[in-house]
Amino acid sequence: MIRAAVFGVGLAVALAAALWLRLPGLDERPVHADESVHFVKTGELLEHGRYEYDPSEYHGPTLYYAALPILFARRLSYESARPRDYRLAPALCGALMLLCLGLLADGLGRRASLAAAALLALSPVLVFYSRAYIQETLLAVFTLLAVGCGWRLTRRPCRAWAVATGVAVGLMLATKETAVLSLLCAAPAVWFARRSGPLPCAAGEGRGGGLPEIAPDDPAPLPASPRSAGGGGLIALSAACALATAWLFLSGWFTAPLAPLGYLHSFAPWLHRAGDAELHRHPVWYYEALLVWARRGTGARSPVMTEGFTVAFAVLGIARASRPLPRFLAVFTLLQLAAYSLIPYKTPWCVLTPLTGLALLAGCGVQDVLLFARRRWYLTALGLLVFAAGAGHLGREAWLATRKYEQDDRNPYAYAPTAPDVADVEDVVERLLAVAPQGRDTVVQVSSLDDYCWPLPWYLRRAHNVGWYVGPPPEPFAPLVLAVADVSKELGAQLETTHESVGFYGLRRKLSYELWVEKGLWRRLPTGPRPGA
Repeated sequence: MIRAAVFGVGLAVALAAALWLRLPGLDERPVHADESVHFVKTGELLEHGRYEYDPSEYHGPTLYYAALPILFARRLSYESARPRDYRLAPALCGALMLLCLGLLADGLGRRASLAAAALLALSPVLVFYSRAYIQETLLAVFTLLAVGCGWRLTRRPCRAWAVATGVAVGLMLATKETAVLSLLCAAPAVWFARRSGPLPCAAGEGRGGGLPEIAPDDPAPLPASPRSAGGGGLIALSAACALATAWLFLSGWFTAPLAPLGYLHSFAPWLHRAGDAELHRHPVWYYEALLVWARRGTGARSPVMTEGFTVAFAVLGIARASRPLPRFLAVFTLLQLAAYSLIPYKTPWCVLTPLTGLALLAGCGVQDVLLFARRRWYLTALGLLVFAAGAGHLGREAWLATRKYEQDDRNPYAYAPTAPDVADVEDVVERLLAVAPQGRDTVVQVSSLDDYCWPLPWYLRRAHNVGWYVGPPPEPFAPLVLAVADVSKELGAQLETTHESVGFYGLRRKLSYELWVEKGLWRRLPTGPRPGA
């Protein structure tokens, strides 16, 4: 009972730290282009109650459904909701994922689980992307939940855990198509975990001073197979629940009952994009470098971000993995990391799921060191001091990444960040619509070089009559014209006779828009807004 109480208190402390790092200031960072797309999709679901799966874009809807209770509770509409109202859902999920460790404690050991909880709570990568409205945080949470429920199913084969495992897998599938990649990696990991005997490099027998084989706090014998304990019925039940759960969400709770059939077709465009992408093409070692030593720029002020502490102990955890659950996690995590690394198309947030596995394995490594050090009190004290220093370093980096450098181009986790002054566009347009004769129905023309102008659709969501154009907009020109710099040069001679140039506003690096306002409308403002930089 005392050990269980200590475990509960430790988990609560880690959860409090996770919430403290993830929740404050969710409204401060400019909306990323990917986030704005999901804001708009969530707004459609919020306003019209309908979702239809698109196999070529956007991924699954669990992120949108996770935000709905928050939006409903606050009585928000699409136009009134702020970025924090959406980001709160993945931030809470990223913190609450620590509770999944309670399902794994007897397989990892309580010390390992508490160490893993601290690493998950303080991880700068996990903290940074938990504060973004993207699917990867939920995918990592549901993957960890599926592992936890699957472990409970092997420990106690019954229908309840079979259903729970199936639901967790279904949520993975309904979150993002890369969940299939994780399931493919899980199959050989399960087979390997059930092999008897330790890994070849696990034991220290015969090597003086080597780490001895150490059992977890609560020894967990090799679990029974659900197939042998309950026949194939439990596995079939899990599979059926997974398909039903995925179908439920992908069909928009049966508002588009046949839409999930497109899931199989989704792999064609995503595979094409993964193999032929130029914009997001990165070297094989991209994710490993992101975890070990991430730095953007060469100046003395460019911050270095690293999960090296977690990676180092994860290596020890992998080398020492001789019990079923750590063996599974070792193979599962390494296969995931290898699979993601071999795909040329890479975005940094995809590392979240493998990093979650590395944190659990690092917890096992920390546990092994602490149990070995208990032979001498000073070794135990030294081990605890090292862990506290490493965890503190991770927490400091998480704070820097989400506070000091969250809007800084030098932040290696800020991938294709939106320029801070894009919010000024929203402010200026709002003020102009408030004094325009037609109000929010005033025509606004947005001219870009291509059809990708996110996150402008989000920032202009309160304007009800926006026209989007590739190249110069048609004449006559609208009272508000927002033109990308290259197009604005062509239009300058035509617009300057009837419109006032308010200034330039950055959207992304090396991409800015010039705002032209009809002179009569501009004079309606008591005080004109400050021009963009």
